[in-house]
Amino acid sequence: MNRELLANILGKCLSALMMLVSLPFLIDAIGPKGYALVGLFTAMQSVLMLLDGGISAAYTKNISNSYSRGDILLTGSFVRQCFITFLKVSFLLFFVSLFLFTYFANSHGDSLSKINIMMSASLSLIFLQIYYQATLCGTGHQVKFNKLYIAFSIMRYPLATFVVLYFSLNVFAYFLIFLIANVIYTIALQLVVKNKFCHYQSQYNDIFEINEHDNLENKSFKNKMLFLVIMSSLCFQSDKLILAKFVSSETLGYYSLAFTIASFPMIFTSAFYYYLFPKLVELKSSNQMHRYQAEITKNSLIMMIGVTSVCIYAAAYSKYVLLLFFGNEVLATEVSGVLRYLILGSLIQGVLMIPYCAQIAFGRISYLVKVNVFLGIIMIIAQTYAASYLTPIDVAKCWFAYNVIILLLIFINLENVTAIENKFKWIAFSMLIPIFICMLTLLLANFLLKSLSNINELLIIIPIGMMSLLLITTYAFYMMRHIDEK
Repeated sequence: MNRELLANILGKCLSALMMLVSLPFLIDAIGPKGYALVGLFTAMQSVLMLLDGGISAAYTKNISNSYSRGDILLTGSFVRQCFITFLKVSFLLFFVSLFLFTYFANSHGDSLSKINIMMSASLSLIFLQIYYQATLCGTGHQVKFNKLYIAFSIMRYPLATFVVLYFSLNVFAYFLIFLIANVIYTIALQLVVKNKFCHYQSQYNDIFEINEHDNLENKSFKNKMLFLVIMSSLCFQSDKLILAKFVSSETLGYYSLAFTIASFPMIFTSAFYYYLFPKLVELKSSNQMHRYQAEITKNSLIMMIGVTSVCIYAAAYSKYVLLLFFGNEVLATEVSGVLRYLILGSLIQGVLMIPYCAQIAFGRISYLVKVNVFLGIIMIIAQTYAASYLTPIDVAKCWFAYNVIILLLIFINLENVTAIENKFKWIAFSMLIPIFICMLTLLLANFLLKSLSNINELLIIIPIGMMSLLLITTYAFYMMRHIDEK
């Protein structure tokens, strides 16, 4: 596996894992009020982790192109100009998130103004960190970025949680520590980027006047990506915002934490973005379409190793996942249905990650925007109805159905929007066969569970799950070797 891709996967996954592992201890320490707060806050963090690639797509595309051509001066110009844009949006995000947190607190009769400000400031800084991530990963510095990312994730999650537990502090102290850690991390990233790029004196007074056609094309791409990110953000958060009006604070906290757990596979797949996207942009610009498709296929196979068995087994046995995190039988029984559908939605998002990345690199995102807007509006209407008259499980089902329909619509038009040839063959070999292998092992696990009812269920589920992972890995590496031989 490529060193840069491995660094991205480790950075994303270790950070998300530290956040998830810290949650049960943190919740026990800060009590029921903090439960709902931490659940909503971590869910919003997860959304930013998932959408970071889309947020910075236009910027990453520009600096990847200029950096791959060796034009350091133009790259430096992009770095300086886009910093101002990201800074402005981060300030806007502060006020938007402050409004949302205040709305949530007021709807449940809480007065949490100081905590709301700290949470909003932290989210604003996390958004600004996306700029630094795009700058370093878009110019081939994934390893350096992810070393910093992992180091400060330790400070933000397990270390902050340990301090709260050790000194018996409250939720206010946790968010203060979290904010301080993010301030230090942002300063460290700024120093790294400044050292690498900002000492170049640009010879371009207005970089977008270099080529009028490129300027118009770039502006159109940015506008479409902005619209796509806004709609995706709304779709990722709509269920929690809607439920806030219809359920108790505790139920919303349960749902938000289930979403955070379910988002882990999506966070894993999003790690491929900053490795694959710059490479696809470079291959397309140099018209190396054979290598372009080979990279898409190989990365898709690697991604399927990571998500297929984990998602399908976690969905089938979601109760055990919740018991692992919270150790509460009643909670696990109540929330397992919600988690099941959220995880299946995550699996589909994972399957779509590589085609999404290819569409953005190929520059044909109009279809993606139209599909997301149309289905997003329908999903939000359905979620509102489900929250009003049905149950949180039905809200999660709406999210799952939304992803299933998007999957079908993207696959129908796959060749046109991604330039992937022989789409049915590609879908079968890259995605359907790994899922089929996993489903066969799941049937075996269910058969053994019914036949050997006197044995601890985990002693059957875990080995069969590992066997599924091993079989998919073997298949994927066999296919990748076949691709390399062509």
